[in-house]
Amino acid sequence: MMVTTQAQINLEQALDREMNEAKIYLQRGLVQMALGRYDGATEDFDRAIDLDPTSADAYFSRGTVRFRLDDQQGATEDLHQAADLYIDQGKPEAANQALQVLGEETDDAWTDFEN
Repeated sequence: MMVTTQAQINLEQALDREMNEAKIYLQRGLVQMALGRYDGATEDFDRAIDLDPTSADAYFSRGTVRFRLDDQQGATEDLHQAADLYIDQGKPEAANQALQVLGEETDDAWTDFEN
């Protein structure tokens, strides 16, 4: 039996109105991830990235799901992409967070930001 939350219902209604809105797919993916529905979350993050390839949050979230599913290569690619995008967007703290999921050194994000 699939449990549907009010958040999911609201996001489904929003998607019916705004099918091209990457942020809505990202939010629905986050709800799915919180519910442990990793396949659905990945599909939503994929769609968010298709609609907005500069969405560092979508790459971070998909990388986190891939990490939880033991897809080390996919997680590494996504989390590095997220870190790069966060740096480009002037968010070194978020870049550090992406690298910390992988257990990598975080000084690089600050160095990249300062340069």
